[in-house]
Amino acid sequence: MLRSCTFWRLFGTFGLLPLLSVGLLVFVVVSQVDGYDQGRNVDNVRQRALLTRDALRGRTDDAAALQEEVKQLAADGGARIT
Repeated sequence: MLRSCTFWRLFGTFGLLPLLSVGLLVFVVVSQVDGYDQGRNVDNVRQRALLTRDALRGRTDDAAALQEEVKQLAADGGARIT
């Protein structure tokens, strides 16, 4: 009986340790990938905003022409510009 109890204690300890290690590794990798992806999305949006701002700078005289220019930029860039 004593050997059986010791076996199950060791089995539980050394069976749980790799499982927790893999779980921690998955958590770290997923958080790193998520942070990297979020950073890329923020940079992409920032670049589009800067390009749009530069393309439309100084063209606020005619509202209809400005609206057409914005629609064309949105179509070319594949983004929604409001």
